Amino acid sequence: MEARVSDLTVEQLRRVIEDPVRRTVLQALENPDLDLEVRTEFAKSLRAEAAAAERGETVPIGEVLAELGVKW
Repeated sequence: MEARVSDLTVEQLRRVIEDPVRRTVLQALENPDLDLEVRTEFAKSLRAEAAAAERGETVPIGEVLAELGVKW
């Protein structure tokens, strides 16, 4: 049986999206073979955000969307 996005809870959908994105970004930043160039401040910010998320310090999606001016 195939799962549908509409069947997921908000928490499940968040994990489906957030976890692979976080892993991919952090792996890319830590892989010297990729020869990526990012500003030090950006890399620090990403690592800090990842650490905060690991500690459960997250912002509700509604707040993020409102800050970006997205109505849903």
